[in-house]
Amino acid sequence: MFYFFAIPVVVIFLVKTHFGLLTGLLSGVATLVTEYVLVSWLGGKTMRKQAALAAASGAAEHAQPSADTLALAASLAAPAAPATVDTSVRVWRPTDRYLPVDELPYPIGRRSFDERDNEQLLPSYIGETACFDLIGFALSDNVKREPNAEALLHKQLYEGFREAIGSYLDIETGGDGTPAAMVSFDELAKFPTFAHFRNGSRALLTAAFRSRDAVWGGLRHDGESFRFPLGHLVGIRFMVWVPARGGGGYTVDLVFNVPRKQSALKGPSPYNSFYTGFNLDLPYSELNSFSVFAALTDIALLFDVRARCDTASDV
Repeated sequence: MFYFFAIPVVVIFLVKTHFGLLTGLLSGVATLVTEYVLVSWLGGKTMRKQAALAAASGAAEHAQPSADTLALAASLAAPAAPATVDTSVRVWRPTDRYLPVDELPYPIGRRSFDERDNEQLLPSYIGETACFDLIGFALSDNVKREPNAEALLHKQLYEGFREAIGSYLDIETGGDGTPAAMVSFDELAKFPTFAHFRNGSRALLTAAFRSRDAVWGGLRHDGESFRFPLGHLVGIRFMVWVPARGGGGYTVDLVFNVPRKQSALKGPSPYNSFYTGFNLDLPYSELNSFSVFAALTDIALLFDVRARCDTASDV
């Protein structure tokens, strides 16, 4: 601050000595104004430069994730699904059996044209020993009330089919590497529809499969599978109980062309029933009704059996 005013004073003294007091004062004022303008310009330029450096530094910090962010991303990263699937197993074989539904056009029968290899007409995804598809449910309204509802439904459906079919037919049950597991998890994970189960919860993983020669059918849930002689199952009926006096609910009936095993009868009976059912612990709603019937229809199409839906009042 001292030097800021000292320079105009010196100018006034020097000019006054040679040109008079008035000229000296004007020269001093002009010097002071020039100093102010020059200092302001230099100060503004310095501040703009500092602001630009600070902005660049901040952008670099934001662009460079922290060590914690990188660690979290690494822990959540899942391997990408293979870009291509080995198509050698999907080539037509003399033992492949086409059923009536296989000849129907997409989306009821075979998959869309661009998803098939070598004019393979078998439905769904084609594996080494079986064709298979994912069984899913759209239960958004129920999941809001009970987060585990969908996982419980997957388990109920698998166990219901297994117990019902087992009361009529001899079934084989086992995990990967057993004859019952006609589709392994590694084979499932090669396809985009199933790949997200690789590092996720398998409580929602339910798949239906049918052997390529159509001798066996079965279901897989999580790490367990069961298979059964497919030719003895003839139909699936979905019974919707609409709320009346009761709260409503759902029953799945399976129909066979052979009588129930004597060992499976719960008491003395003059005849053996050709169908049996199991209930689903699921609250009634229009969305739930559609969602479950759509899943049962997918299973019926893969097994090439009839599917129907009936409704009645829950009184």
